[in-house]
Amino acid sequence: IGTFKWTGGCAYQGSCYGFPRKENSLLVIDPDREKTQEIKLGTHYRGEHHYGGAVTPEGMLYQSPRNTDHILRIDLNTYETKQIPMPGIGGGCRYSSCVLHPNGIIYLIPEFGYCTAVLNPDTEEVMYIGEPSEHLVFGAVVGYDGNIYGFSKQGNGILRIDTEWNRVDYV
Repeated sequence: IGTFKWTGGCAYQGSCYGFPRKENSLLVIDPDREKTQEIKLGTHYRGEHHYGGAVTPEGMLYQSPRNTDHILRIDLNTYETKQIPMPGIGGGCRYSSCVLHPNGIIYLIPEFGYCTAVLNPDTEEVMYIGEPSEHLVFGAVVGYDGNIYGFSKQGNGILRIDTEWNRVDYV
């Protein structure tokens, strides 16, 4: 019972995971046994705190901030969590999703007023590229050309992140 408890998900080592959005737990689905469980994370968020996520091959889930000042990392092997600060952010910021690129870098897709963030999972360093967004973008994916594309909710363009030159524009 409740709305927006989990948003986004992935398959990892035979289970499906629902990413916490308003919950302090991870939803784990065992499709073979048709069972679900909630894994408590030991976090104490109130309201929407993270949105969507990207998982590395090693099982590290990185969730983009939604009303928080950090990326939430959840180790899907141990369920341990870590907060990765967003540089220069005081208070909360909002990102609509993140994409793991084949180059191993995670790109965080911003909402209005925030710049695209780039996370290197190996070092857990965060940097910003481009100008503050004037859009709310959904459905970001890696295109055939290696760039990332996502649809603007307002219908006034498509986000393009040039991953070779770290440039952001709308087409």
